[in-house]
Amino acid sequence: MLLQDMTADESRSRFRRILFRLAVFCVIALVNQKLLFRVIFFPAQLWYAYYGQQASYDTVYFVNWLVSDISSYLVPALAAFLLFRRERAPVPRQEGFRVWAEMPLVFFSACFAGSIASFIAKRISEILDRLFGTGEIPDAMAGSLPDDGQSGSAWIFILFVVIIAPVCEELIFRKLLLQPLRGCGDMFAAVASAFIFGAIHGNFDQFPYAFAVGLLYGILAVRSSSVLPTLALHFANNLLVTASLYLTDMVGSEAEWAVQAEEWAALLVNLSFWLGIPALVLMAVLGMFRLRREGQMTARELFAEPAVYVCLVGTAVMLI
Repeated sequence: MLLQDMTADESRSRFRRILFRLAVFCVIALVNQKLLFRVIFFPAQLWYAYYGQQASYDTVYFVNWLVSDISSYLVPALAAFLLFRRERAPVPRQEGFRVWAEMPLVFFSACFAGSIASFIAKRISEILDRLFGTGEIPDAMAGSLPDDGQSGSAWIFILFVVIIAPVCEELIFRKLLLQPLRGCGDMFAAVASAFIFGAIHGNFDQFPYAFAVGLLYGILAVRSSSVLPTLALHFANNLLVTASLYLTDMVGSEAEWAVQAEEWAALLVNLSFWLGIPALVLMAVLGMFRLRREGQMTARELFAEPAVYVCLVGTAVMLI
């Protein structure tokens, strides 16, 4: 049945059903993050106890990343698929969508919005630290970097961060999760999937950036009804961030090519930031933020549902 053919009661019932399943997904993601990942890590710990001392640094580093990604993505992917496989919303791509015109606008807008979100989060963290001694937000990626000069492990880092992470995250959050949520309205789907995408990173360092970027990617996924445009942007974003911030840390500052590549990547990041201002204006002028709201509850109806609070509490605990 098409969304526009539903009665008000059918639409409200569908919204509540999807909201309940979204709450279940948040609980499963939380349990996976806090508990189940230890079960998945156990075989890797056994392997390291018996063979880790004999294995090369690159092998151990690869296994750590592989097990980390399996523990991070496998359970949420299965949960999203099983919970929402029958909730496919028969919604076509938006009329007038032009993928190659809109992708650059979303990319530059995401660079700007994500950077502003991160800046605000860091300033809030500094204020809280001065008032309550909470400590600064640590760099979430710092502990994942290979030892200085381990060029083989640097390529492993790039493989998992630049290629595997975007594929897994786009399939889970912009395919398995966002598209079924469109039955509750495109705006709700974009905001809800972006919020959970930010929270599942599990730290305050990445949450604001991931939420802002995820929201804009969600708008592109809604307008295109496809995950391919956002996947391409996610690849480009992670490559630029990795090259501009971590390249010389991974391969060593004595590598001249790495220093030059990091400088060029930093220049592109800065350029993308400033291009994000007119890009956001153009997105607004072109009406890209006007998303379909059919089937969506009002704010009062939404916050009258207990499932909403389960989602909010679950995502908040993920960040602790």
